[in-house]
Amino acid sequence: KVFYEFDTETGSVKIKTGDEEILKDSEVTLNYGPLPNSKLLLFYGFSLPNNAHDFAELFVPLNPDLALYSSKLELLKTLSPTYLPSQPFQIKKGGAIPSTLLSLLRIMPLTDLEGVDATSPISDSNELGVLSALEGALQGMSQAISGNLLLVGDDRKAEEDVNSIADYEKV
Repeated sequence: KVFYEFDTETGSVKIKTGDEEILKDSEVTLNYGPLPNSKLLLFYGFSLPNNAHDFAELFVPLNPDLALYSSKLELLKTLSPTYLPSQPFQIKKGGAIPSTLLSLLRIMPLTDLEGVDATSPISDSNELGVLSALEGALQGMSQAISGNLLLVGDDRKAEEDVNSIADYEKV
C-alpha cells in the first residue's frame, strides 16, 4: 500500500510504502489492480487489449412496479442469495451469461409464477424475449461507450477500443 502524508514544515507531500519513505527522485510505480477496461479508461485514460479482468456491467433492475414484484424478488433470492436488484451483473468476455440474469429476464414479463422454473427456458417466445432484451442492452451499452470514447478524442486508439467493445459484445 502507498500512503501520502503532507509535511507542514516543508510544505511537501511525502509518499510512503508501509514504514519506508520514498526518497526524492526515486521511481514510483502504480499497481492499478484487477480492473476492467471500462474503469481503467474512465479513471486512468487507457485500456488493455487482452485484459484478463475485463467484464461489462449490465444493470437490469427489478422494477418494484412489476406484477408480483415481491414473489419475483423472493424467487431470485432463492436462486441466488446474494442477488440485489440495485447491483449490476458482470459479464466476462467469452464467459457465460450469469444464470441469475437469465432467470430475472425470464420472469420479468410473467404475470403468474405458479410452477415456473426460471433456471431453464420457460417457452420459446419467452426465451426469444430474453435474448432480444440482452441484445438490446448490449447494443445500447456499445453505443454509449463508443459515443463517449469518440468524445475523448477522434484518434486511432479510440477507434480500436470501440472495435474491441463491439467484438466483446458479439461473443
